[in-house]
Formats: sequence, C-alpha cells, structure tokens
Amino acid sequence: MESILELKNVCFTYPRSSKGLYNVSVCIPEKQRIAVLGLNGAGKSTLFLTLCGVLKPKSGEYYIDGKQFKFTKKERLLLGKQIGYVFQDPEVQLFAVTVYDDIAFGLQNMGVTESEVKQRVEKYMQFLNITHLKDNAPHELSYGQKKLVAIAGVLVMEPKVVILDEPFAWLDVVQEENMKSMLEKLSPQGMTIVMSTHNLDFAKEWADYGIVLNEGECVEEGEMKQLNIEELIHANH
Repeated sequence: MESILELKNVCFTYPRSSKGLYNVSVCIPEKQRIAVLGLNGAGKSTLFLTLCGVLKPKSGEYYIDGKQFKFTKKERLLLGKQIGYVFQDPEVQLFAVTVYDDIAFGLQNMGVTESEVKQRVEKYMQFLNITHLKDNAPHELSYGQKKLVAIAGVLVMEPKVVILDEPFAWLDVVQEENMKSMLEKLSPQGMTIVMSTHNLDFAKEWADYGIVLNEGECVEEGEMKQLNIEELIHANH
C-alpha cells in the first residue's frame, strides 16, 4: 500500500501545555479512506495541522510522496495545492460576501482564469447540492450548509488529500445523513480522504485504514477491519 503522507518520530508541543504529539509515526495510504480516532485531546487536530504544514514539528520528519517536507515558506505554499483541510468549525473558513465568492477565493488567489474558476465552482456546488445557495451570504446559512460550503472551498482546489476534522460535529440527524452521502460520493473521485470522528460505527463501516491516537501518541494503525477500535481507545484512556 503506497503512502502519500508519512510522519516519522514527530514531536510537537504547545507553549505552556502538555498537549501535542509525542514521537508519532504514521502513514497515510494513497487513495484510501482513513479514519483518525481518539478521545478529545488525543492529538487529532494537532496531527492534521502538522500534515497541512500549519504546525512545524520540534523534531521528526515529514514525507510527501516519498520526498521530505522541510516546512519552508515556499513548500508550505505549494502544500496548499496538494492538501485541503476542512476545520471542525466552518466559521473559521467562511468570510466572503457570497457563497460563490467564498468557494472561488482559493482559485482566484492562485491566478486561475475566471472561466476555469466558474466551471470548477459550479461543478462542486452541484456535487454538494448547494448551487441554490450561491448568492447567499455564508453567515445566513444553517450550520450544516456552512460545513458544505467550507468543504466546497477545499474540493474546488482539487487537492490530492482532503482532511476533514470532525465533519459530523454539531449536525442534526438530517445534516449528518447528508454528510455521509457526500463522503460516499467523494470516495470515487481518486482523492485520499482523512477524517476524524467520534462516530465509531460509521468509521468502521466507511474507512479502509485507521489511526488511533491517545494523549498525543499513535497507539495503533492499520487496516480498519483488523483494528479493535473500542478496546484500543478505552484501554489507553
């Protein structure tokens, strides 16, 4: 199984805090569905911010497609085209006047032609069934709709890897079903999808590969069907 991303003995700690990552080595297999699991405070968001190049480890190595990533400014800019990150709270990502403008922003910032921007924005609005919202102000949307707009803003960049931090958080039952449907549609697109979730039943059903974190350490990783998730999470708590 080819790895698209790999961390080797990575350590990161926040100032005046014991939270972070401790000697974490994990592989992200290419074109697979990966679930990152663990209790609150296990290090899932820190892992994601490291993979996105936002947080630079104190020590350890990070490889992308087998090439070491050094966290230089130039490399970080290029990383934005390869890895898309959807924050747990969509409010962090939405800022434009309209939904269309919000989704288009990343492409416009890269200098993509306006015709290509229009084509890709419309493609992913249609994919997520949010075309009818294109002229709405993001702050007027429901929470579930905001999440979909944030996801569209990442998908439109067509990254190799999409990272979703707790996509089911604070969704009602209908919104959660819509999110599950979207994830199923996303899988055949050829992207590597990495997701954290507390919904263990869905993770076991959806994911090909699992990574279990506890207190900043990777306690297990491997094919999902071979992991005893509940036992791993609670045994290490």
